[in-house]
Amino acid sequence: MFDPALLRSLTGTPMQVRCAVVPATLSAAGADPGASGWAVLRVTLRNAGSVGQGEAALRPSGDTHGRNVLRDQFASAGHGLERMISPLQLPGLLAPGPLRSALDSALWDLLAKRSGQRAWELLGMPPPRPVPALRT
Repeated sequence: MFDPALLRSLTGTPMQVRCAVVPATLSAAGADPGASGWAVLRVTLRNAGSVGQGEAALRPSGDTHGRNVLRDQFASAGHGLERMISPLQLPGLLAPGPLRSALDSALWDLLAKRSGQRAWELLGMPPPRPVPALRT
């Protein structure tokens, strides 16, 4: 289960945030990468020698998923992201959307790596089960 002392020990320590938008590749042979308009937002956090990563899908259309919107959101939350925060603080920094989702995943990944546990263990959840899929 999650140890609040770990989070308290990391909160306020310097954190480096990097964001990248990568065109989503299509599975069809010979398809032009990015032709669908879909993209993936990748967030990388560095704190105290550990790295956390998170991703979110960016729709080809929609006002909340454009690069300018993401840039503005990141800039508005910038000072709040210079130091390690709790995932519970994200709603106070960012509106719901892909940036907040990717940051949330990256924060839990970082906390899991720092604690030596899996994210689902930190959250007190049962182990994930395989989900049948047609293609992977």
